[in-house]
Amino acid sequence: MISGRRGFARHCPSADGCLAVEYAGQGDARRTWPFRADLLSAAATASERPPAWQMTPGVAAGDVMLPFFVTPYPNGDLLVSFRYAAYHWPGVAGVARVGQDGRPLWFAVDGYSHHEGVVAAGDTVWIPGHLFPGPRVDVPSLEDHQWMCRRSVRMDRVNVLDENGALVDSVSVVDAFLRSRWAPVMRDARPCDPFHLNSVALVGEDVSGLPGVRPGDLVLSLRNLDAFAIVDREARVVTRYVQGTFEAQHSVKHLGGSRFVLLDNRGGDIQRDGVWRKYSRVLVLDLADGSETVVFPKNPGQDPLCCIYSYFQGQISISPDRMRVIASFSQAGKAVEVRIADGRALAEFNFVHDMRRFGRSLPTATVRFLDGQVFYARER
Repeated sequence: MISGRRGFARHCPSADGCLAVEYAGQGDARRTWPFRADLLSAAATASERPPAWQMTPGVAAGDVMLPFFVTPYPNGDLLVSFRYAAYHWPGVAGVARVGQDGRPLWFAVDGYSHHEGVVAAGDTVWIPGHLFPGPRVDVPSLEDHQWMCRRSVRMDRVNVLDENGALVDSVSVVDAFLRSRWAPVMRDARPCDPFHLNSVALVGEDVSGLPGVRPGDLVLSLRNLDAFAIVDREARVVTRYVQGTFEAQHSVKHLGGSRFVLLDNRGGDIQRDGVWRKYSRVLVLDLADGSETVVFPKNPGQDPLCCIYSYFQGQISISPDRMRVIASFSQAGKAVEVRIADGRALAEFNFVHDMRRFGRSLPTATVRFLDGQVFYARER
């Protein structure tokens, strides 16, 4: 479970709270990763920043730097992407490998890495990145309107970082589309942010039923297209483009065979008291037969946990046996562990923290924190 500065303070009293806490059994803290804002800020400042980076004078990076997404390494280290809460352009703060003592082993800002990535063989990292300033795109419907982009066109790419955090390669998302038969989808894309790539995952070794899709291919969640794409990692071309009833999705992952699971942020609708309201869902899609299954919530009108709504952000974590998932509805400050077979909720997590130690005058002693995520710990 991740938090951030001043979160889980009782578990990490000698630091700025805990960056993450591993729980076991009935909520016992088994491991903690301290949030050492001073060390993270120093590492970020020491990194060579691209020319377009703008910092507001007088605002310390550590004061507004927030953990965004976390992915565990096999040895217990954490891959953490950071963002800035305010005052900085762009909002991307970089990505770091953080040891179990909270110290950054490396901090990378080159390539503007952000959101949710994956740790592959040899500790290679595949993670969303930006090109700043973004180039104009040779697609008429986009190019004709890019004059309105106030700062820069946001052009997404997949960054490849080596075991030391060095940017060694990148895959252009727009080029992958232009090389494919799905290039026309960009005609209706937003001119300043066509894709909004928010997660990168890899196709697993057990992929089946999908001709042309191979283990290690890239799975890209494209929020602004309400779609995800599979990209051939060698040819760097889109081989599958998938849309459905989901909207503004996050954290698309290969579940096995031809199935993929995702967090559908805005695809659920329910009428209550005469008003239609949105809610978020967990979906499983089988690309072999085109089926789409709602895993959670199964019965939105009756389920006591319905209807959780995370307008944006969120994460899916798949259990080692691939029978369960933890869905983090980050903007709702809540996560739920769900059994995939029947949609049964097995556990509920609430991101609430005791604020009394900070001397706050609040109606209640606890405050719900946003941006939280819960994920399965790697076996040690």
